[in-house]
Amino acid sequence: MTKNQIDTMKNKIEQLKLNPGNFGYTGELYIEKKDISNDFSYIIEHCSDYFVDCGSYICNRTENYYSSDLADTIQLYSSTKGIYEKLLTSEISGEGKRLTLFTITEYLMMIISKLIDIQVIHKQSIGAYYNKFLDNMNSLSATLVQLMFEDEPNLNLEFIEAEVKTFGTEVMQSGVITTREYVEMDHKLILFRGFLLILEELPKYDLIVSPLLGGAMTAPMFIGFYDYFNSAGTNKEMKAEFIKYGQYDSNADLTNVGDNEFDQQIERLTSLYSNDSNILIADDSIGSGGTCSKIKEALSSYFKDVEVHSVETYWFRKLFQQDKYVSFKSEEVELLSPFCARHFINIDAHIKTIKELKNSYLDNFVEYNRNLNCFYDYELNEEIMGDLLEHKMLNKYYSRAQALVKLEGNFAKKK
Repeated sequence: MTKNQIDTMKNKIEQLKLNPGNFGYTGELYIEKKDISNDFSYIIEHCSDYFVDCGSYICNRTENYYSSDLADTIQLYSSTKGIYEKLLTSEISGEGKRLTLFTITEYLMMIISKLIDIQVIHKQSIGAYYNKFLDNMNSLSATLVQLMFEDEPNLNLEFIEAEVKTFGTEVMQSGVITTREYVEMDHKLILFRGFLLILEELPKYDLIVSPLLGGAMTAPMFIGFYDYFNSAGTNKEMKAEFIKYGQYDSNADLTNVGDNEFDQQIERLTSLYSNDSNILIADDSIGSGGTCSKIKEALSSYFKDVEVHSVETYWFRKLFQQDKYVSFKSEEVELLSPFCARHFINIDAHIKTIKELKNSYLDNFVEYNRNLNCFYDYELNEEIMGDLLEHKMLNKYYSRAQALVKLEGNFAKKK
């Protein structure tokens, strides 16, 4: 890897305003009270739906973030607008304001992700709601990126309250009362690392397609990072789209679509985009490769160039055959990530712990979860990459990833 390439990644990492050490295993923030001492009372009093008191810390994900109750989710969206408007005129400032705005934006993105998922499942993906929700996701991701990197972010959160309420009413009247609890790839710093890994390739793509629901944050965040850093040095516009399909989904009874619905989603994309478009399928993680393989095969029948990337890779299955499922074929993943996946079982267990503990967090529990953060666990990733190099399964991304984890480690230590 060239010095210029390393310097480019280093420059982007060092622009980060959030402390990597504050992030837990699934992307939640653990904020030390002493760091926001002037703003702590305001946050706890006015933003209790979004933060929970954890001893010496506050955590920015509560059971509301992971709620599966659709009515509660719609109500949270409506109340968030009022909280945001009060926040803008409050005396809260500096780090406390950044962290609170970051948290509110994350909640809004999670809610819209769940609504998009419901809409596609119930065959309404071509309607006006989908387009409005997708535009809102892109707007929110751009705001979130500003909060991650800007010294003085110029924010104007876009709320689509009327559409959210109307859609919620319609689907609840049809008998839908629950949503998925969470998006698997919801760690914004790990998404940033995924973006940096494919920084050189990304400008060639016209469209990023992410499978729902695990990849709901992936395409919008990649485009948010791309637009902010203007990696290509051009004004090229990149689009995001979603496809609902998943093999080995732990919530298959709630989320899987049939062949006809899958075909309709493919037909929609082929009607909207030129067949000479370059497509990137960007998933949260890859294990068997079945999801991406199915989508790639369908899209390749129309588009000339379709490639696959996953933010994380289930290397333990590939290297050690740890479970009953077949593993992906490395030659079918053009942008192969060497970073080891956090297994969905572990993510699920961690989120259940966050929800159940509520206000009874202990400081040592918080420290333990902060130490699980994969973003700066560069020793683990170096060990994994060493194994991968021996098995000759990595291509040019090995040297990039090796440089990246070292830069991340140094940056985390500075913070």
